[in-house]
Amino acid sequence: MYEGRNIVEERIEHLRERVAMCCYQVVTKLDVTAWEVPGEPVSFSTAAAAEFKPFPSGTWWGRPWSTWWLRVAGQIPAEYLNSKLELRINLGFKGDWAGNQSEGMVFTSDGWPLKGVNPMNRTVPLNYGATAALAQKRKTPIISPDGNLNLVIEAAANPNLSHVIGKVTQLGDYHTAPDDP
Repeated sequence: MYEGRNIVEERIEHLRERVAMCCYQVVTKLDVTAWEVPGEPVSFSTAAAAEFKPFPSGTWWGRPWSTWWLRVAGQIPAEYLNSKLELRINLGFKGDWAGNQSEGMVFTSDGWPLKGVNPMNRTVPLNYGATAALAQKRKTPIISPDGNLNLVIEAAANPNLSHVIGKVTQLGDYHTAPDDP
């Protein structure tokens, strides 16, 4: 029996990402800013009042058990406003189970929760489906009529504890976990 399960799973993940690149089209670049919560998670209103700093794509973030808030903003070009649009989010997921290394909750800019994201569920429909219909009904569409997009993501950094099940580890507590993501 073949014992290279990890290699096969990595190859499948790489293939999945390559296929996604062919299925999805980038229609605009988004600006992302971030705020690291000092300590325990906070409410949306507390986060909204915080000072956010630039957060370039690919930035490593999130010591174990930390919470970060991200603001995502951009302008959707007019020629795409009538297309089905999704935001694809990758918080730096590793592995293939919900909630591992990172997970998040996406909110509108006024604090209305839209959808959770994790390694198994990375997309947020922006102008179609039930969530977009509810936003329209609230008179707060996810994308404004002029194409303006402003979302907020509460992101949680969770340590991978799968290799220490049943063992004592420093990763089990915010105060004893290492500072590196």
